[in-house]
Formats: sequence, C-alpha cells, structure tokens
Amino acid sequence: MSIKIMTRVWDTSPQKSSALLLTLALADNANDSGLCWPGTTYLAQKIRMSERQTIRLIDQLATDGEIYIEKPLRYGRGSKTLYVILSGLDQAQIAVTLQNALDLDEAEAQQSAASVWERVTACQKDDKSAPKGDKLSE
Repeated sequence: MSIKIMTRVWDTSPQKSSALLLTLALADNANDSGLCWPGTTYLAQKIRMSERQTIRLIDQLATDGEIYIEKPLRYGRGSKTLYVILSGLDQAQIAVTLQNALDLDEAEAQQSAASVWERVTACQKDDKSAPKGDKLSE
C-alpha cells in the first residue's frame, strides 16, 4: 500500500463515484512507483461491483489516462495484468514512470507518454470540474 500514491489520487484525480473508488483501490495495492497487479475479481470485491462493471471502469480509467495497463504476455492461471497509476503526473513524469516500470527505452517511453498525455488533456478539457493544481481549495 502506498500512502504517497493514494494521496496523489485524492488530490489530483478528476474521477468521481465508482471510478474514483476503483482508482483508490488500485492505489491501495500500489507500490511507491504506482505499480500494482491486483486481479479483477479482487478489485470487483473491493469496490463492491460486478467483475464486468469493474472491467468497464478499468477501461474507462485507461481511456482517461488515469492508469496505464500492460497486458500479460500469456493468459491463464498465474498471469497478471500490470497497472501503472498516472493520476497527477505530467507528461515527463509519465515517461519516466513508464520507462522504469516497463523497462522501455527512452524513445518508446516518450511515445507512450505522449499518447497517454493526449488522452489526459482531452479528458481535462471535457471535465471542467477536474481539480486544478495540488490543492483542493483553489
């Protein structure tokens, strides 16, 4: 559990309701780098939703640029999906986080970060109620 990541989610995530709860559940399982790999069944139980709805929420968080998903190379028992929590990071921080988490070279990390950042900025334009800056009181 990373208090650092949970605090960052609380302070910066524009998510509401179930999506925020899922982001916090992921953060509750993350290390200080924002990496976690909980199973969908576990997450569904934790947020008290069906697995199907949890999968929809995960997809929405990825679309919004709140998380990055690295699908497993193989499927079946023992395979894990890696989630990288990106809430509150700027494009440069996202690139460094993805480079370290996924062992990418710098160019690949920059390209992935640019793609994620494009989604983040698009979502921020759509959601005028998103928190601004680090303080909720602004």
